[in-house]
Order: sequence, then structure tokens, then C-alpha cells
Amino acid sequence: MKHPLQALLIAPIRKMREDVLAGSKQITIRDGHRDYRLGGVMLCCPDKPWCVAADITVVRHTTYGEIVEEEYKADGFLSPQEMIEGMRRFYPYADFDKPATVIRWNNVHGKLVDQYHKRQAKKLSKHQKACCGKGPYKG
Repeated sequence: MKHPLQALLIAPIRKMREDVLAGSKQITIRDGHRDYRLGGVMLCCPDKPWCVAADITVVRHTTYGEIVEEEYKADGFLSPQEMIEGMRRFYPYADFDKPATVIRWNNVHGKLVDQYHKRQAKKLSKHQKACCGKGPYKG
């Protein structure tokens, strides 16, 4: 049986979306036990015209208190307390004894990813020309 398309909502925070495109954000912590499956997922932001495809590789049901250091740090938090405070922006009742789901993905792809990498390559090329193509130390 083929499963329906899954979607993970990404907050309308520019840095977070850029980190997904760059491949440096590949994890999210969600409140409650979520019914996600391994396989294809659309990462999207309903408040911005933004959507990419990815593959879910890990779904772990746990509590906030059992989220390990590697997981909360990979999601951008420095400590368990900072994680709880950050999660409360989206989930006001988040606490160490409450259920949570850790979701990991990889293979982010799609038009926005391609455009992001083209912009990064263009910036790098401009930077190389600016710093390496002029001045007394050029090749």
C-alpha cells in the first residue's frame, strides 16, 4: 500500500529555511507523538511560498526530557532548558515530562534548493574575483 504524501511545516524564519536549503538543518523536534513515517516528505512554510522535498530517515517518539544532547544541539539549542524555552514559542505547554517527536531528514531537493546553490556559487565567485583577482598578491 502506498502512503499519502507527508508534510512538515517549517516556521517562517528565514535563517531556518536557509539552513534547510543548505543542508545544515536536518532535524526537528515536535510536540507530542507525531505519526510520521520514513520516506518522502514535503518541507513547507504555509506563510511563505516555500516548499522542498526530502526523505525522513528517523522518527523517534520520546519526551522532551529524553531528547539527547546531540539532538537538541543539531536543532540549534545549547541546553535542555534553552530547548524547552525555544519550543514554548510554538508549543506553550512544552515541558520535560511531555511527549515529543524527533524527526530527521536528508536528501533535500527541488527547485528552491537548486536556486539556493546557484546563488551561493555566484556569491563565492564574486568573492573570489574581489579578493583574488586584484591587488599586489594576485597569481
